[in-house]
Amino acid sequence: MKHLFILSFIMGWTILSMAQQQPITGYVIHGDTKERLPNVSIVEKGTRNAAVSDHDGNFTLTISGDRVILICSHIGYETTEVTVDIGDSASVVIEMIPSTSLLEEVTVSTGYQDLPRERATGSFERIDSTLLTRSVSMDLLSRIADITPGIHFNKSMEASPFNQVGKPAEHDIYIHGISSLRSGTANAPLIVLDNFPYEGDINNINPNDVESITILKDAAAASIWGARAGNGVIVITSKKGSYEHPVRVRASQSHNITEKPNLFAKQIVNSSDVIDIEKFLFEKGYYANLENDRARPALPPAVEILIRERDGEISAEEARRQIDSYRGKDVRNDMIDYLYRNATQQQYYLSADGGGRSHSFFMGAGFDRSLPLQRGNTYNRLSLKLENQFRPT
Repeated sequence: MKHLFILSFIMGWTILSMAQQQPITGYVIHGDTKERLPNVSIVEKGTRNAAVSDHDGNFTLTISGDRVILICSHIGYETTEVTVDIGDSASVVIEMIPSTSLLEEVTVSTGYQDLPRERATGSFERIDSTLLTRSVSMDLLSRIADITPGIHFNKSMEASPFNQVGKPAEHDIYIHGISSLRSGTANAPLIVLDNFPYEGDINNINPNDVESITILKDAAAASIWGARAGNGVIVITSKKGSYEHPVRVRASQSHNITEKPNLFAKQIVNSSDVIDIEKFLFEKGYYANLENDRARPALPPAVEILIRERDGEISAEEARRQIDSYRGKDVRNDMIDYLYRNATQQQYYLSADGGGRSHSFFMGAGFDRSLPLQRGNTYNRLSLKLENQFRPT
């Protein structure tokens, strides 16, 4: 009797579950042309029940209740949610709305003119302001150093993007590689700022004032700029105001902190071991020639104390006391306390632009402050940009 009851319960539960799981059929059409759409993914919301429309747009889906929500998706169409009520209709018609997205037109600036990408010949790389602002360095070259293929920087003489006084480091730039045995301008590319060759220091250009950078790499640049473009061209386009545009104000700030260098990361001989080595060398007469040299070069402090002890100027106990006072000293502690500090780089930028029917303007002001790792050095830069444009009406 007990087994019969359990069997009846299982059969009843199975029948109830089958009653809840019921199939529906339907088809998917284009929202505008009303044509059938194949390969549309249809999923019951909150479950794993799913189906895909066939080549005629038809589908069959098993749902878990009388009223469910179907999520329909397809590449190139908006994701659609449809509420299905079995009591209304056994066949479901789903309309998919095409998604429209406009691609921004990309133009290439050669310094003389702006061309659409498909009309530009030769090899080039374009960097827009969005890509430039991913980095917060104070100089323009550091922002494009690691995001532009084919352009190389010689940083062998610099340990960091900033030299010891905090000023942006001057890097050698190569686009085609080294084309001359002479260094400097012989291998440097031509820099064009707002359609005019730029002869100044590129580090003086505030990166926040730059709208885009186009790097021309091959012989097509020489056909535009002549022999000066033999090493490539870096075309810099600065930000400008827009006609018939309301006034727009922008502000940005960045603050970077770099910790002091860990001078103890590299394992070296400590002061006590160095003194023991100096005592051993002194006993073997290593410093005799230096001691008798007429120039009398400076000797290590421990050696000077040993000489005074040998000459009877101080006792052995006093010599040992003075030498032991040097064993616990480490010049790296003094360097960390008095020579190094946490480096900081601060950038503040404020701009305003806009314009009317016949006039547009752009104003930008930036202040940069760099405190490098070495104490006593600092670098401040104030940049101002004001540009007005007029057009006849």
